[in-house]
Amino acid sequence: MPEETLLFCLPHAGGSAGFYLPLAEHLPRWLRLVPVELPGRGRRSIEPPCGDFEQLAEDVAARIRGGLERSGQPRYAVFGHSLGAILAFYEARKLKAHPPFHVFLSSPPIFHPRGTEQGEETRCCHNLPREKFLVMLREMGGLTDEVMNSPALIEYAEPVIRADFAALETWFPPLWPPLDLPFTLFSGEAENRPLSHWAARTTGTFASYRFPGGHFYLTAHWEKLAALIVRACGTLHQGAAAAARMRN
Repeated sequence: MPEETLLFCLPHAGGSAGFYLPLAEHLPRWLRLVPVELPGRGRRSIEPPCGDFEQLAEDVAARIRGGLERSGQPRYAVFGHSLGAILAFYEARKLKAHPPFHVFLSSPPIFHPRGTEQGEETRCCHNLPREKFLVMLREMGGLTDEVMNSPALIEYAEPVIRADFAALETWFPPLWPPLDLPFTLFSGEAENRPLSHWAARTTGTFASYRFPGGHFYLTAHWEKLAALIVRACGTLHQGAAAAARMRN
């Protein structure tokens, strides 16, 4: 059996740590899911949401470091969906002294580095009027009928989601060199996302899988998603163990 591994999971815009509970049900005991809660929701609902990507990333990095220290477990991977995928990618770079051994990206948005033509464009979904903002979220599948039909839930969720969008839309990173880490990308078939953008972000192995559905495809495919994550983590562990035996 592979050694115990932590899987830090980072949520989408407006999402909470509880979003990943169905995924945990399909993981083996050696692969422990650690959902990261962002400010303004779930267990941290009394905190104000954060609309600054760098501050958000530092918050996540501190929680990953804390989780590793508490567990005494050095082996970990990161998984993120949508906004969480961008955070996962950035944390892999930010935590370069102790990087994850694998980066799982689910429906990652395309981001453009600072200084490029696309990178200088203004993205303003977070500034849309309420009606247009909610329609956009509904079309993405990010709001359930329960939320849409509840003014109280809208009042609670909207500031958090807007802050998350603002964090991503106002962030223009430098043009970094690729990471030397394995990447696995997941997406919904209806999203039709280009793979070349993310394949170019790593010199490590790159794999991609498409599932039936749209941006929130994963809610209907937790079991299959878990199987692919487990296979990637287990394969990498076996390769590392074989290399260690050869060195000895």
